[in-house]
Amino acid sequence: MRHIKDGAPGFYSDPDTAVADPLAPDGLSCAGTGDTEVTCLWGNTEHEIVQIWRRVGPHWSLVDEVAAGTDQYVDSPVETGLTYWYKIRYRRDSDYSAYSNEDDAHPGQDGDPLRPIRP
Repeated sequence: MRHIKDGAPGFYSDPDTAVADPLAPDGLSCAGTGDTEVTCLWGNTEHEIVQIWRRVGPHWSLVDEVAAGTDQYVDSPVETGLTYWYKIRYRRDSDYSAYSNEDDAHPGQDGDPLRPIRP
């Protein structure tokens, strides 16, 4: 198996011992759950680390990393009147999943996020 990282061919690995990249997160749902907080929920929790990414303008930034088995995150404090966008991905050592869907949240306006449906 040949690994590709950042579009460039990488090293070869033994197919009998290769570990697949983590599955992409599914069902991200975020909402302003108070005047100064946003809550995000997601489905698949079979991972080691979850990276929480956020943007308010054009640029994404890593907000936090949370532990295995976690299926929600509360971002606080945030400002009322702004639109916050979120996406997540899983990290296992130096391997990363694809990003989840993106979802927006409006502190002080949204209500509760939808709980992802698990198969």
